Amino acid sequence: MNLQATEVSGRPVSEVGQRSVSGRGAPVRRPFLLFISITALLAAIYYGLLAAPMYVTETRFSIRSQQPVAPTSIMAALNGGAGRDSLADITAVQDYIQSRTMLAELESAYHLRDSYSKFRLDFLHRLRPGASEESFLKFYRKMVRVRLDREAGIIEVDVRTFDKASGPLIASSILLRTEAFVDGMTQRLRSETLRSAQGQLDQANRDVEVARAAVASFRNAASSVNPSAGAAQIQGGQAALESQAATIQAELASALTFNRPDSPVVRQLRARLASVQGLAARLRAEQGAGGGGRQVTAYETLLVQRDNAERKLTAASANFDTARATAQQREKYVVRVVNPSPPDKPTQPRRFLDFLTVLLFALTGYAIVSLAIAGIRDHRGV
Repeated sequence: MNLQATEVSGRPVSEVGQRSVSGRGAPVRRPFLLFISITALLAAIYYGLLAAPMYVTETRFSIRSQQPVAPTSIMAALNGGAGRDSLADITAVQDYIQSRTMLAELESAYHLRDSYSKFRLDFLHRLRPGASEESFLKFYRKMVRVRLDREAGIIEVDVRTFDKASGPLIASSILLRTEAFVDGMTQRLRSETLRSAQGQLDQANRDVEVARAAVASFRNAASSVNPSAGAAQIQGGQAALESQAATIQAELASALTFNRPDSPVVRQLRARLASVQGLAARLRAEQGAGGGGRQVTAYETLLVQRDNAERKLTAASANFDTARATAQQREKYVVRVVNPSPPDKPTQPRRFLDFLTVLLFALTGYAIVSLAIAGIRDHRGV
């Protein structure tokens, strides 16, 4: 029994235990060392031999407006930060810089596809010849990176190129096209602000023209510059004749008291009375035949319509001036913080730091997978 306790198949138990321990540990260490060694070798080959040096050109700018905005934070206040409208503006600018429109304009000016597709050992930073538009756009977004500093309201653009000269040119072109884009935003904003006020002003002008034309047409038809004044003159003349007739009738009545009906004085007064009454009757007949009352009423109605149209025109003009002043205050413009300048030397990739980053990710990934496998084995009781 003691011999069986101390030996197994002629070998000591301690030797068997040592081999079993070493045999169980070796399978654990060997895959780990193999994985890390292969990862380190591949990363060293790529970053040491294949990775192409890239020049990074940086530019920074912000979108400002004459319209006062409330800062979003203390940092935004110190930096002249933007409110919600400005955040929407810089987001729109970011989308524009990374859009197909910007890529098409830069491609037309600098032939980016040819530059990106040029043969180089760095396969991770080479656009495949004949790549689709989607792949081209994706590669462009990797080479032209846009970051937003929302607190300060600043847009940072990094342009990566394989030569020293083209980076500042592309960055300057992006900046100029962004300024044109913001100017277009301002013009559209002004147009939208003025569109309603301009429509009201145009309609008021048309109404005034129609009302004035109606008054002029009525005057031409009536052969009078002021039919109301003419009618007033006729009515005044008629009233004067009627007053004169009343006076003559009084004189005639007084004359009949002391004179015979066929006396010369009475006959003269009767002749004067008949003449005055005839003139008054003629004026009444002319006014009635010409529809004087209706004519005056129609003319005065046209005058009221013209006055109302002119008052509306005055109000529309004031509203348009207010809208135009508001539109001027809502002007947006680009403020350059950092202008593009030629880089002194290539700054990407950061070979040693990127190499360590790859190893760190490899270690993390291996640890996660190992823990997952160990958990599965424990769950299954292996």
